[in-house]
Amino acid sequence: MGILEMEKTQIMKKRERLLVCASHMAIGLIAASALSSCDLAMDDFNILDASSGSDTETYIGGDADGDADTDSDSDADTDMDTDTDADTDTDTDADTDADTDVDTDADTDSDTDTGGGGEFVIVQLSAGASHNCAVTKGGSVECWGKNNVGQTTAPMSLFKQVSAGWEHNCGVRTDGTVECWGSNMWGQATPPGGTFDHVSAGTEHTCGLKTDGSVECWGHDFAGQATPPQDTFKYISAGANHNCGIKMDDTIACWGKNDWGRATPAEDALDMVTTGGAHSCALRMDDTITCWGADNYDQDKPPEGDFVQIDAGGMNNCGIKLDGSVECWGNDQFGQSSPPEGEFVQVSAGWDHTCGTKVNGSIECWGENYYGQSTPPSNESE
Repeated sequence: MGILEMEKTQIMKKRERLLVCASHMAIGLIAASALSSCDLAMDDFNILDASSGSDTETYIGGDADGDADTDSDSDADTDMDTDTDADTDTDTDADTDADTDVDTDADTDSDTDTGGGGEFVIVQLSAGASHNCAVTKGGSVECWGKNNVGQTTAPMSLFKQVSAGWEHNCGVRTDGTVECWGSNMWGQATPPGGTFDHVSAGTEHTCGLKTDGSVECWGHDFAGQATPPQDTFKYISAGANHNCGIKMDDTIACWGKNDWGRATPAEDALDMVTTGGAHSCALRMDDTITCWGADNYDQDKPPEGDFVQIDAGGMNNCGIKLDGSVECWGNDQFGQSSPPEGEFVQVSAGWDHTCGTKVNGSIECWGENYYGQSTPPSNESE
């Protein structure tokens, strides 16, 4: 294929992705910057003045039996990352999003937060360890699941983006400042001042992308996960004990714990990135997926095809294809990699569960439900 033909093919792929994103935003459910892949497609065609960022992040969770014996409230010398091979895996790494997740420009007017049938209309979603949080159309945050340290007791502020971590959450308020709640043993819920584009919560640390493109992290720093490089970025994702981000020139940089090569990107120029327990995945410029790091559940072996958004969980990943369907791969012990049918606009993978936002703004979750993390508010009475 000649250079001209290759350029035409890339333009058509990006245009197709743009049409998918535009159709989602046209009904007012997903803001222009809810998905970083949408942002970049729009920038290519100069159609919308959208800022980059997206939480895909959600990459944490509890142990298989639902116990809290891997809680992040460990002493300073304890390494939360206990990944082993597939036969003895007790991975307690946590990752958060992105996810997915980012400047969602949720409106803050008096619009109702409920859609048909009394369901919450969600504009951005983030799955944590054994809980989830979501920003509603009106800007309020709803959380559900495990609440042992107040991680599902959301503040009354209005937000445009939220990221759920192991047992804490942080969100960007409508004025650009950050507010956090839940566990704060290592200062992961004590954000700095300033204005941010989006935040991403990990196990015991949090990172945020400031409006000037710089990155600031806070919380536990035993592996350097809270010491970001002095570069300018357009998107970041916090994993269990490592982070990755896409720089302004589309190259990738990772920092923090690097066993299994989780912080050593497989490729250089990438579209978006999401970090999981001890692995990472990214969308290439051609909308296909590449992954690196721990692979004990084949979480680094993505399916073929084009995707508009992906999110890394503890030991699995899920992504949204061009037709809005969800495909997952990796650990499926609790059904977290067995998505339902339907058309989704965002997906967020936790540790043993996954949640997604459907085109009508409702939430559907699958996988472990020990703490009610797979029973969103709109489905509690079902």
